[in-house]
Amino acid sequence: MGLSTAELGKLYGLTVYSTTRSTEKAKRLAPLVGGESHVIIDDGKIGEEVLKRTGGQGVDHCVELVGSSESLVDSSKALKSHGKLCIVGILGKSSLSFDFFEHD
Repeated sequence: MGLSTAELGKLYGLTVYSTTRSTEKAKRLAPLVGGESHVIIDDGKIGEEVLKRTGGQGVDHCVELVGSSESLVDSSKALKSHGKLCIVGILGKSSLSFDFFEHD
């Protein structure tokens, strides 16, 4: 799902940042999303890393595929002000708690 999302973004001319937990997958992913600087190894601080790579700007859109409370908080930190977070799935729970206003 994530690779398809990244490919669609590239097709529409967007700058794409993609995440993975595996350095092996990161090597295979890099050529598809714009190079190594566009792949982030997930260490629980993706939002901070996206801000660093975008000069503090953040991104307009984030597609959240994991859907845990922790990943939602982290993904929201990657967004620009008024950015959009698309939640595709919720991992292992029927509900979760997330404060959208805590992360301005």
